[in-house]
Formats: sequence, structure tokens, C-alpha cells
Amino acid sequence: MSNLLWLFAVAIGPVLLGAAIAYGIARERRLTSAEKKSSDEAARRLFDADNGEMPDDAPPSQRQRHQA
Repeated sequence: MSNLLWLFAVAIGPVLLGAAIAYGIARERRLTSAEKKSSDEAARRLFDADNGEMPDDAPPSQRQRHQA
């Protein structure tokens, strides 16, 4: 019985772990060009806000933090 447990731990366990990692990598979703553009625009707005400029479409919670 202990030999079977060691077989699982040493041989089958890493194979299952590798399969889980490969599955996760295969399921990773890439951003579309529209999503990339939206993300870049949002980041640009945040950088502008850090420079002392608050964008017009900023949520009220951000405006309050910026004014403090």
C-alpha cells in the first residue's frame, strides 16, 4: 500500500500538476483590440489624474479623494 502512495506522489502527482498548469495556460484569454484600447485610455486618464488633473468622467469617490 505504501508503494502505491509513493508511486502516486512521485509519478502521477507531477503529471496531474503539469496537466493543470497546461490547462490554465491554454484557457488564458487575450484582450481584443477594443479592450486594449479601452484599457490604455483608462490608464491614461489615471496618469493624468496623478498629475493634478481630474478627468470629467471620474467617479465621485475619486473626486473626493483627489480634493483632500
